[in-house]
This record gives sequence, structure tokens and C-alpha cells, in this order.
Amino acid sequence: MRKKGLGQALVEFALVAVPVVLLMLGIIHGYFVFRAYAALGEAAEVGAETAAVFGEDCRQVAEAIEASLRGDMVSLSYTYNVHIYDANGEEVSCARVGDRIVVEVAYTEPLHFVFFDITPPPQRALRFAERDCGW
Repeated sequence: MRKKGLGQALVEFALVAVPVVLLMLGIIHGYFVFRAYAALGEAAEVGAETAAVFGEDCRQVAEAIEASLRGDMVSLSYTYNVHIYDANGEEVSCARVGDRIVVEVAYTEPLHFVFFDITPPPQRALRFAERDCGW
């Protein structure tokens, strides 16, 4: 009688353990997706803040974005673009006070978790220029 109960317990354990393990893997997967997405968004925000203060100085913006992504556990290569739009919505090369500065940050290589590609889409941040270029 004891062996019969042990077999039943093993079957019940197997029926419960598989969904629990899959649920835990899904939670971990969701964390990595959220973390990668949040890291890109934060890097775009930091880059836009830096571009609003320092203008289109690529070195300053690149250092700010790199510093933001450096502390993240995702260490993939990335790319960024800085776009400056005047009051009419036309892209210009030199910012004036109040012009919109949009910074877009994206990973350049895929981010994989188990069998899934979880690379987040490019993230954008908008700030308004605080100084004229060439100050």
C-alpha cells in the first residue's frame, strides 16, 4: 500500500512542478525584458538632458548615455541619434533656446533570453534646448 501512495505522490508532484517552473521562468524572462526596456529609456532620458544643456556635443552626449548603460547588467553595443527640431518642426543643425531635442537610443545587437529575442525597440526622449548652440 505504501508503494502505491508514493507513485501517486510522484505523479502529482510532476503535474504541479512543471507549471510552477515554467511560471518562474516566465517571471524571470519578464524581468529581463522590463530591465532592458527601462535601461534604454533611462539612457535616452539622460542623453536628452545632456543634449539640452550642452547642445549637440556628441562627446558629452555619448559619455552620458554610456554612463547610464554602464551600470546595467545588459552590456550590449548600442547606437544613438540626436535630432534637433525648431518651432516649425523642421530639423536643424544648431539648437536655439526652446528647440526640441530628441535623442533615440537602440541596441545594435539582439538580446536573447533562452530561445527568445527580447531586444526592446529603440527608445526616444524629448527635451527642450536650454542654450543656443555656439555659446
